Amino acid sequence: MLVDNSSYHKKGWKADAFLEFKDLSDLETLPSPRVLNTHLPIALIPADAFRKKNKILYISRNPKDAIVSGYHHFKSDLFIGYSGSWNAFFDLMYKPDDTSPSMWFPNVLAGWTYCQENPETCLFLKYEDMIQDLRAHVERIAKFIDFERTPEMYNAIAKQCTFDVMKPAKLPKEESMGILKPGTSLYRKGKVGDWKNQFTVAQNERFNAIISEKMKDTGLTFEFEL
Repeated sequence: MLVDNSSYHKKGWKADAFLEFKDLSDLETLPSPRVLNTHLPIALIPADAFRKKNKILYISRNPKDAIVSGYHHFKSDLFIGYSGSWNAFFDLMYKPDDTSPSMWFPNVLAGWTYCQENPETCLFLKYEDMIQDLRAHVERIAKFIDFERTPEMYNAIAKQCTFDVMKPAKLPKEESMGILKPGTSLYRKGKVGDWKNQFTVAQNERFNAIISEKMKDTGLTFEFEL
């Protein structure tokens, strides 16, 4: 929206510009300036992005809400098709012997470190902060990517990028893709603190210990409820 100076949602699907879903030759055919998406960790992003000093927006979410979101995504995705319980999913993602398949901590901490070391090309953003003041973050992003707009446009974009507006706007495209179980959506609740509806007391205590260990001395903190 900022690049196009428009507050209208594009008709395309975000996966159309996903690095991991497309050949680089296909992405190169997109009109410049290109806005690309990825779930890849920093270490797997093509080297040209760093060599050419492309602007990177690294968007993170607190790990408790992230694992709950992942659980519901895995259950609704027809290709993943997870059918286990929440308790089994939690135990699978965070094993006591540190052989967990979850990559949240190494991935996010690598992104955080890179952004701290390269503030001119990498902006680290937190979902929780954007929920609290989306308008300010729209302007912050605009200045970072050198696409400053009018205050009125910032207001209009912020309004269109709220969860309650984006969910129905994206639903028709989700349904046409045929990748989710009927009645489910990639846009579920969008709430900060929804982990409290899923975690047991014991799981929360265990997860707090993991957070303390993994994030010690990193300087990175998150809001877990608002």
